[in-house]
Amino acid sequence: ACAGEAAGEAGCRVAWDEVEEVSQAKAGLRRRIAQGADDPLEPFCSHNPLADDCAVVYDDDDDE
Repeated sequence: ACAGEAAGEAGCRVAWDEVEEVSQAKAGLRRRIAQGADDPLEPFCSHNPLADDCAVVYDDDDDE
């Protein structure tokens, strides 16, 4: 779609910028997955310790 004369048009430049951003985001995701955290919430909770998903709930079995 952006071959030949159309390659210099603003729409094509914007489209290629989007492709580049998505490619960089995918590369970053692959890098984070490769480093791997034991818990998938660990990176989220390190930045959002007060989030409900990061709360530690202790279940005392003696209440039965």
